[in-house]
Amino acid sequence: MRRCRKDGIEWDVEPVHASQETDAVSYACMHVREDKVVSVKFVDGSLYTQHGDGTQFLTSADGSQITIEKAGLASVIVDLQAGVHGR
Repeated sequence: MRRCRKDGIEWDVEPVHASQETDAVSYACMHVREDKVVSVKFVDGSLYTQHGDGTQFLTSADGSQITIEKAGLASVIVDLQAGVHGR
């Protein structure tokens, strides 16, 4: 079970089923959840995530930068050392 917390109140939430595979060539690890969230962790430590609505996140290997993209919207780059800017 999963636990949620909001405003000091906690409750149980049904688990989300998922599967995980590792690519035999690149060794990238793909994690697919039943709620249509797909994550790929690459050997260099970078992480790509796509949500069911098409929103994509790419996190740099050192975790210092996150690029967020969604069709029809401006891309946003979050630089955890310098701030947020769009492109």
